[in-house]
Amino acid sequence: MKRSLLILLYLSAAMGARGQYTRLAGDPSHTALYLDAGRIWNYNLYEHSRWGGGLMLTTHPSNFIFSQIDAEGYLGYGTYDQRWKYGAALDELIHDSPFHSALYQRIEHDYFTAGSRHIANPWSRGQLLGGFMSHRMTEESLVTFGYRWNTQPWRWAVEFTWGERRCLFNETNLLYAKQDLMNYERFGRLRLLIRHCSGFAAQYEYLSDWKTMRLLADFRRSIPLSILKLDLYAQGGVTPKGNRYIDLFDLGGFFSAPLYLERGFSTIRPNEFTSNTFASFYLRLQIAAPFFKSYNPLFGTGTNSSPFFSINALWGMLWNQDENGQRPWLVSYLQAPNRGLLEVSLGIDGIIRYGVTDWGVAVAYRITSPTAAYHNTDARHNIAILITAKLTD
Repeated sequence: MKRSLLILLYLSAAMGARGQYTRLAGDPSHTALYLDAGRIWNYNLYEHSRWGGGLMLTTHPSNFIFSQIDAEGYLGYGTYDQRWKYGAALDELIHDSPFHSALYQRIEHDYFTAGSRHIANPWSRGQLLGGFMSHRMTEESLVTFGYRWNTQPWRWAVEFTWGERRCLFNETNLLYAKQDLMNYERFGRLRLLIRHCSGFAAQYEYLSDWKTMRLLADFRRSIPLSILKLDLYAQGGVTPKGNRYIDLFDLGGFFSAPLYLERGFSTIRPNEFTSNTFASFYLRLQIAAPFFKSYNPLFGTGTNSSPFFSINALWGMLWNQDENGQRPWLVSYLQAPNRGLLEVSLGIDGIIRYGVTDWGVAVAYRITSPTAAYHNTDARHNIAILITAKLTD
């Protein structure tokens, strides 16, 4: 049952990423109302089924300081935790700005990944809610004010956040079970963001509550090579030693999930690794030219299937583990992939087309150093048989 729900979650996320806004009324060149279809249903470990919805109103006022104003909001309810979550945002594009600058404001009450490696993107719609939820989550109430601008080929943003948060996991890293595990604490956050058209992005954060600093950077590029397509992704992060568990980087994977997730580790457990500093690298090589026709049980032959090969590497370090262990919101068995690990995958996309979805298969194998403390000598725990799924083009 859980595997079926995870598949539905993946497809729901894919639909949202492809274009979750559906126009309900109005003219996009003047004023239009959109439905945020990506928020209707979701599934995660903390809420189980989450039901809700969202709306966005876009308008182009005339003779005004702003040339475009976007207003959006969402509401969600978790069937397991029985709690409401909500978010609302305003985005105002400044008229005749030489830097294509804009102001934005957000108010949110929702669950967030503790130690997330996600770099915010205020230049894109639908940033109120994060992606796949991990085993380490916080409940946060936030108010954010931000300003973004462009100086081609660079994009810049600065934002200030005030709010309060609490942990939804306890000392043994067990999942949230409806009880209040921690009291709320207040904090302030300064965030600086930068992006380049080449695919580079960086994010700097300073949290006032424990004087915590976090720096993230990533680079992604897709390169066509004749009949091949090469996808590259690299990421790194650092945060000073002595930080609490809640602020360390979450390096968890998707072990036991039945789906192949790009840039995700299929043989790493969700709560297996955390670190102060880390570096990761992902390479995927796929045959872009027609390989063979997939089978469509509804309409016969479908899209062209294509084999792929991927490499996913991860290294991390946990500084002053004993010192960390004495700080609040930490567990005693923290470990980092300080000897590195490698996961290789081989698969075929689009073997079967059913409806609007292409399905395939993949196998992933995890390689670790035999001298690493986390090395698993049982080969069955180092291999995963997976399903690939994506929406049709």
